[in-house]
Amino acid sequence: MKIIPGLIAAAVLASTPGVALADTPAPVPSNGPGQISDTPLKTSSHTITGTNGKWGLDWFDLRFDATLKHAVLQVSKAAPKQDKQGVYSMGAAQPVALTGKGAGTPDPDSLALPGQKFAFSQRVEGLDQGTTYHFLVNLPVGAGFKPVQVVGSVRTEQHSVHTITRRTDGLGLDFTASAGSAMVSVSKSSQIVGSKLKDSKAVLIKGTPQDGKNRFTHTFGNLTPGTQYYVLAVANGSQTTQRLTQTSTKTQRVEVTVERIKVIDDADNGLRGKGELLFQVRGTNSPTKASVWGGHYGETKIGSGDAVGLVGSPKAPQHVFTTKDSSFSVQVEGRESDAVTKSAREFCERHYAQPNQKHTARWLNEADSGADCYQFSHAQTGFDLKQGNAQTKTFSVARSPELRFEVTVKMTMKAV
Repeated sequence: MKIIPGLIAAAVLASTPGVALADTPAPVPSNGPGQISDTPLKTSSHTITGTNGKWGLDWFDLRFDATLKHAVLQVSKAAPKQDKQGVYSMGAAQPVALTGKGAGTPDPDSLALPGQKFAFSQRVEGLDQGTTYHFLVNLPVGAGFKPVQVVGSVRTEQHSVHTITRRTDGLGLDFTASAGSAMVSVSKSSQIVGSKLKDSKAVLIKGTPQDGKNRFTHTFGNLTPGTQYYVLAVANGSQTTQRLTQTSTKTQRVEVTVERIKVIDDADNGLRGKGELLFQVRGTNSPTKASVWGGHYGETKIGSGDAVGLVGSPKAPQHVFTTKDSSFSVQVEGRESDAVTKSAREFCERHYAQPNQKHTARWLNEADSGADCYQFSHAQTGFDLKQGNAQTKTFSVARSPELRFEVTVKMTMKAV
C-alpha cells in the first residue's frame, strides 16, 4: 500500500455506488460566508498518523489514527487532483463518514488536545481485481483552519477462477494471478491447513508472464477415477490470496461385449443331441466373489464345434459398468439348460450349492453326468486400461468341466 500524506482542503461530498456511508455523518468543512479566500488560515495542530492497511482480491482495509473523532474517506480509480495551493480533491467520489474510537469528544474547531487520538478502521469492498484504487482522508477541522488530509493508493490482487481439466486419473489446473508464485495442492478433504489442503502435499509453481499478470498451470496425477476432489491455490503476491475449487475426476465407464462364441463340448452325451445354451458376461474387480448377474442371453442349438458370430447382434451378451481401477476381470458364463424335473432340480440345488455363489450346481464334473443337473462353466480373462481403452481378447474355459467353450470379448472404456 502506498500512502502519501498531505495537507489539503476538505473534499466535495457527492454520490458514487459501491461504498457505504458510516452511521455518523462527518461535519462538512466550510470557509464560511463572506470569508476572504486569501485570509491566512490558522494551524489547528490536528494530525493523521499511522496510516496502514491490508488488501485482497476485491477489498482493502484502511487504518489510521487522528486527533479528531470524525473523518471523511473517498475512494476512486482516478487519482486525486491537487490545486495551486496544494489542496487535493476527488470530485464526485462518494464519501464515507467515519467515526474514530477513543476517549473524549474534543471540539472539532479547537486545537488538538495533548495526547488525544482516535483510532479509525474502514473496509472498502466490491472492488475490481488487479486494479489500482486511490483514497483521500479528510479531517474536517472547521472554518479558518488548515484542513488535514492524507492521500494514498492500493492495488488489489488478481487471482482468476480456476479452469480445471478433468481426466480419469488426474486434474489439470490453469489460472492467472498477480503473484509471481503459488502453492497448489489437491485432496479429497476441503480442510485447509496452513497453505495446503489436509492430507495433501503442496507444490510450489512459478507463473509465466501474460498480459500484465502471471499464468499458472499444473497437473495433478495418480488420482482415483470417479472421485470428488478439492484444489487449493495460494498465490504469493504482495498480499497472499487463496482460491478453493471443488471438482472431480472423470468416471471410467466400461462396456464388455461378447462378439463370438465357439462351443468345444456342449455336455450333451448320447441321444440328447444339441441342447440350448445360455451365455452371459460381466466385468468385475472381484472375480472370486460372484454375485447375481444380469439377464441371460439365449443362443439356440449350439453344439460341439459350432461357432456363432455376435457382432451387432441384439443377443450378444453385454455388460456396462464403472470401475475406479485400471485393471479388472471379465467372466463369460455358459449354462446348459436342458429341461429337468422338480425333484432333479431340488437334488442338484441341495447337493451342489457352492459357497459364496448365488447360482447352484456349478461346474459339475463327469461323475455327475448321469444326473439331470444344469451344467455350468465360465471363462475368464483380465484387461488393463493402461494397455488401451479399446481391446479385444479371445479366451476359453480355464478348467475342463463338461461344458467347454471359447469366446471373443471386446472391451471399450469411455471417460464420462
